[in-house]
Amino acid sequence: MTLETKRLLNLIVLALVGAIVGWLVFWQRGTTEVKEEQKQAEQKLLSIIDTRAVVRLTLTTPQTEFVVEKEGEQWTLTTPLRLRADNATIEGLIAHVSGLERQRLVGEENGGQVEPPQELWMFALEPPRFRVKLEERGGAAHELLVGKKSGFDGSVYVKRADTPAVAMVDGAITYQVDKDLFQLRDKRLVDFAEEDIVRVQVSLASGAGYTIERTDIGFFLRAPQSLPANEAQVSGILTALASAKATKFLTEAANPEDMTRYGLDVPTASITVVDEANKSTTVLLRTVDVKDSRSHYAMCEGETSPILELGTDWLLKKIVVDVATLRDRRVLRFNRDLVSAITVSHGEAELAFARSWNKDKSRDSWQLLRPENIPVEDAILTGLIYRLWSLEGRDVNDAPAPEDFTTAGLDVPDTTIAIQGADGATIGTFLFSQKSQVSENNRFVTTDAKAQIATVDGSVISELSLSPDDYRVEEQ
Repeated sequence: MTLETKRLLNLIVLALVGAIVGWLVFWQRGTTEVKEEQKQAEQKLLSIIDTRAVVRLTLTTPQTEFVVEKEGEQWTLTTPLRLRADNATIEGLIAHVSGLERQRLVGEENGGQVEPPQELWMFALEPPRFRVKLEERGGAAHELLVGKKSGFDGSVYVKRADTPAVAMVDGAITYQVDKDLFQLRDKRLVDFAEEDIVRVQVSLASGAGYTIERTDIGFFLRAPQSLPANEAQVSGILTALASAKATKFLTEAANPEDMTRYGLDVPTASITVVDEANKSTTVLLRTVDVKDSRSHYAMCEGETSPILELGTDWLLKKIVVDVATLRDRRVLRFNRDLVSAITVSHGEAELAFARSWNKDKSRDSWQLLRPENIPVEDAILTGLIYRLWSLEGRDVNDAPAPEDFTTAGLDVPDTTIAIQGADGATIGTFLFSQKSQVSENNRFVTTDAKAQIATVDGSVISELSLSPDDYRVEEQ
């Protein structure tokens, strides 16, 4: 046998040994994982594979019994009262109980088996402190009895209703099942999705108020004036309303006497929201001074509505605002993503930019078209669009007379910036005066619609270069 043949055989043997070792390692790992999965399955108390299949929960506590049923995506308390349940609390309870794993079995070991104890009362399992029953779609039911805590490590004694075995589980189970009606119910003042709201109407005890409507281009004030509304302010109002929660339920179904007792017959404020389906919900708010403190009460208008106590007056503060706060003070409202062209004019100088998009809309690219055709830095144009989009007036004249434009120097503007949409149509044109007489840092501005004159920060113009070189893409 030649030396080369011996070397070849050695290599083949080494390769075979390596393959066998690799297979053994893989087999051992797979076997270990299977054993671990089997061990976890054996330790799991309830055989619930998917908690989404659970459609009914019965929780029996020392005080009462609660029944909660799933209706669509919403959990509803049906016993002792029919109320909207707190989805997060119910789903958290179901997930915790479904995933319970025993830490150890309780009883005397005999021949490798643990004999369950007969004196269940010693572990507060007969009768149990708590009883949890989960019912799945299709009829399968799982019932767990929860007893007392161990004095040694805080773990809790539990038992399935259909087996004699008693097990110890993590003590967190007590927190999950020791619930009262307040903890299980939905504590929100009103249930709605902010994106569904198309109209907001607020009435104040002072006689003031306002109405806001959603349009295709955003929210607009409709009363007491017709003006664009500040999107952040409107969103803040709706967020405050959607997140308002009870710290206490004072009545379950308010009657006129209850409303008078808590001052809701003469509310401090009311807010009505209307959704796309024309469903209207009115919330009444009242703040009452009680000795050295203030109490804040709320309810939804209707015969079956409970009266809630709120923890703070945050909601009231969000809705009690004036028109000056609610209005959108931006000079021109537009969608930044739809701007496809910008033309800047100052005297004889003119810069014309055009935007193009990749097919997947993942990135836009800007090009200077006039006075020369060159690629430009995208970030500079993106920054200019943002500054124009966010440009707010400090002092706004909403009803300017023709002579006001002359006084402001807007009859012959110093600088104009026109922006166009993706379809080539003009979105709007900003007309800037020279420096304001009030301050050299300010300028007057209007748009081609000439609906108002505003005083704005003039840096948007003073920092705007008219030299193509300042926009040119730098050579790498």
